[in-house]
Amino acid sequence: MRKITKGVSSLKIVKMTLSILIVVILLVGLFCRQGVSSASYPTTPIVFSNISDKLGDYPSVCYSTTKNGYNVNGHIYVKFQDLASPLGGTYIIAPGPTYILQINGQSNYFYPSSTTSYSDIYYTILDKSNNQTTPYSLSFSGTMPHPVMTINGYPCVWVQYAARTLGSLITTWDSINNRFIIYHWRVNGNTPLSDSNTYLVGGRWLTDWDSSSTLYLAPHFQLGIDNIWSNYNSSSHPDYYHQVKIAQTVLQSMENTRYLMGTLHIVLPAFLGRIGRIKVFQKVGFGVGI
Repeated sequence: MRKITKGVSSLKIVKMTLSILIVVILLVGLFCRQGVSSASYPTTPIVFSNISDKLGDYPSVCYSTTKNGYNVNGHIYVKFQDLASPLGGTYIIAPGPTYILQINGQSNYFYPSSTTSYSDIYYTILDKSNNQTTPYSLSFSGTMPHPVMTINGYPCVWVQYAARTLGSLITTWDSINNRFIIYHWRVNGNTPLSDSNTYLVGGRWLTDWDSSSTLYLAPHFQLGIDNIWSNYNSSSHPDYYHQVKIAQTVLQSMENTRYLMGTLHIVLPAFLGRIGRIKVFQKVGFGVGI
């Protein structure tokens, strides 16, 4: 009996040892997988600027703040946290791990050593014609030209792609001053401008975006059909990169205006007819009664 008990105890120890060993191997593997890209790269200034008067082909830099990025073989990378903070966004690490950039109803998901990302935006629109509130969502995957990297212990992402997912209109390399510039209307030095609107942000960097031109963004407005976004040729200014950025409140205003104009099409002719009858009655001496 003692031998059996001793054997079972030994087996438990062996299993526990193997379990610990497997966990260690997985952790080492994860570290090595991320650590492949962990290296020292030259730091590069990344300037976050508000959008002001035009200076040449681009806006002038104003109300700006600067973070240090990394030059990885000519590609500029930024720490997730340094990208989020000047724009008033948040950066969290979820299990997986998954690196998440969030800003006013929009979430962007990135993964270690991966070129794949996902973007989710949720919002609601009130249809004035029936007084029903309908939930909408934009959910797209995207593929970056360069994968997420761990640099000097920090998760970093290729700056152009990630900045656009957060609503930056223009991201460009300033060859004169050897710096990268991100233009975004929320930038206000180290204190981002408060903006609680949910923005619908998307563009050619998202998979199947081009084929989603018939997507309804509101009860009566479609992405491409109603010229909210169109697949025009941007070769003359590729930095704009086929983007759309529109606030939920603007879509709601469009719906409200459409409903009002539709109502006017019914009410206005009747009103004008009423005015006409008044004039006729006045001419024949019947006063202004209706």
